[in-house]
Amino acid sequence: LWHEKISKKIKEINPNSVILFDIPGIKPRTKNTKNLILKKKSNYLFYYDIKKVPVSLRKKFSTISLTKPFPKNINQQFFTISDGQYILKIIKKTSSYIIAKPKNDFALLPYKGVNFPDSLYDEDKQIRVINNFIKKTKNVSYDALGISFVQSYKILKALKKKYPNKILVSKIENSEGIKNIEKILNFSDVIMIDRGDLSAEIGSHNLFNSIVNVVKKAKSFGIPIIMATENFDSMIKNEQPTKSEIVAANFNIALNVDKLMLSDETATSTNWLNTLNWTDNFLKISKKNNYLIMNNNLKNNDKKSL
Repeated sequence: LWHEKISKKIKEINPNSVILFDIPGIKPRTKNTKNLILKKKSNYLFYYDIKKVPVSLRKKFSTISLTKPFPKNINQQFFTISDGQYILKIIKKTSSYIIAKPKNDFALLPYKGVNFPDSLYDEDKQIRVINNFIKKTKNVSYDALGISFVQSYKILKALKKKYPNKILVSKIENSEGIKNIEKILNFSDVIMIDRGDLSAEIGSHNLFNSIVNVVKKAKSFGIPIIMATENFDSMIKNEQPTKSEIVAANFNIALNVDKLMLSDETATSTNWLNTLNWTDNFLKISKKNNYLIMNNNLKNNDKKSL
């Protein structure tokens, strides 16, 4: 109901606005409604369907329920929570449950995402999840569909056939999306790079090169790029972003990224207006400066100046 009201309100204020409706993907989240303290000396049991977990194990371990099933295959001996922020070593895994131990003590906040690096998700199941969600939200006014965890062109082809008038925004969030990027580009209207999930899925050491590669290929196809996740996260509370955020944002502009996504910076922060004003001014100045840098240095291959 909230989505219906807010989407109609946006269209009333600005009929020309383009509304992106972000569809929940197939990635599991934790179902805890309160903060849980996880200890590095303890083992925890993660599950989707409690009926498939032996009673003896339910009694032996602290259990954490997930919103969706595990991936089709789990290739690593660890997984992460909250965009790779917390690492858990897998002690035992089955198709029904996983027993794991955190590497550090941490507070598990409600409904945090769980990432299984280098894993595959069932695309047929993902299409069903998306279609069911769209049916439930048929009264929401939107122009574009944000498709999470796009692994191949198949899901995009099916959605384009069913919703030909919607802009398809393919979210690149795992190793399969990186591997199949060219075929994905053939069926995408826009590419969104979700740096949080992508980093957790492919490893933070691979993030930089993967971003450059995706942007480069998207630009060769003439496909616009949205850069998501924590662009100015510090501005949720602060008046200005950190120096690292400013440098990263300028790097995105130099890459010719089309849009920077502001998430919690504007959606949950009371500082949202200051964030928008600061960002607007920053983009005007930075685009001009980056243009000069690109023309004066990069075109001349002046490596010393870089």
